[in-house]
Amino acid sequence: MHPHQDQKRLHSHHGTVRDVFGHRFVLTTDDGPVLADVGPHAPDGIKLKLGAKVKITGERTPCEIKVRLFQSGRHEAIEIPYQQKKHKRREDGDPTEAVKVALNAGYLVVGEPKRKQKHFELQAIRGGHNYALHIMLNGDIRKEIPLPK
Repeated sequence: MHPHQDQKRLHSHHGTVRDVFGHRFVLTTDDGPVLADVGPHAPDGIKLKLGAKVKITGERTPCEIKVRLFQSGRHEAIEIPYQQKKHKRREDGDPTEAVKVALNAGYLVVGEPKRKQKHFELQAIRGGHNYALHIMLNGDIRKEIPLPK
């Protein structure tokens, strides 16, 4: 289950499966339709079939219920383990490489590069004009913003 399960409010619904979209489905309840998500790696015992009578319990997000318990008909309830999203590890980035990229593009770098989450920002001059450059961690120049003199 979710590591902070006690801090999250669980919602339960029961009704009939109206539509199925991969691992998401619409549950018709007395309170209206509910979009639910069993996750892309739901246990094998979970079969989403049109017209099935199901009971779900899970965490409400702004657009759906992330199902943590799923029960179909008279079968046993199946627990769906919480799966932590895997975040890509950001490259550390090297400010000297960002400066080299700017120099190779014909800029004269003014000052030190500032590290942002996904890029470096630096001030540079080319052709007598001032620019703010956004240089991605992979070395691509993402933005060249002209600055007033």
